[in-house]
Amino acid sequence: MLHAAHLLRRRLRISSLPVLLCPSSPLAAAGCPTRIRVSACRPSFSISNSAMEVSGRNSDGPQVAVIGAGVAGSVCASLLAAKGLAVKVFDSGRGPGGRMSQRREKVEDGSELMFDHGAQYFTVKSAEVQHLVDKWQALGLVADWEGRFGSLNVATGEFVHETAVKKRYVGVPGMNSICKALMTTPGLQAKYGVQVAGLEWADEGLGSWCLKSKDGENLGRFNAVVVADKGAAKLLFGQTASSPLLGENSLPY
Repeated sequence: MLHAAHLLRRRLRISSLPVLLCPSSPLAAAGCPTRIRVSACRPSFSISNSAMEVSGRNSDGPQVAVIGAGVAGSVCASLLAAKGLAVKVFDSGRGPGGRMSQRREKVEDGSELMFDHGAQYFTVKSAEVQHLVDKWQALGLVADWEGRFGSLNVATGEFVHETAVKKRYVGVPGMNSICKALMTTPGLQAKYGVQVAGLEWADEGLGSWCLKSKDGENLGRFNAVVVADKGAAKLLFGQTASSPLLGENSLPY
């Protein structure tokens, strides 16, 4: 059983305005003035829609289920599929993205507005992840976010420019573009609008993990399961979000 702890998400250091503005943030709790992140407009590029088609899965080899299609789950699923494993991703949302999801709204003139309501940008502090981001940038999925950055002191109205050089990245044309592209990796299949609520080890023959949805649908059997969504982990493993205990005679190895 593999229990993903959102390692990549931590390394990417995904930032979110709702978190920065949360009244219960450490800044507010410490009695410091609440600061609002002010940032520039994001760049605009276009991506071919053909890159967004979902690929079929491998029929042979180990079957792996990945629960969660956010950045952690998407990268994990893509890497596993690239190694030749048959991977199936389950997510309760309408599409991939998770914290990097995007909302679209049409206005009166027929035009469409896009909102990155989860993460507005991300930074990188790992050479390993930087190598991955460089590949995304070469494919046109990621771009540098340049402009004026700083903090606004709401109490005094003072805007303090950011002095330290901090490289920020954004998805193109939206933050969810990264996860969408990763979902096209050959050998990977994704199923959205499904909440995995049941996980059980079936000790039959070589053994496998049986997944069931909240509606009782049998989602299949898998040799390994990666839980890359803390909400799903809490639902499956209880309040502690730890892996389930197995009897000595039913260990999957």
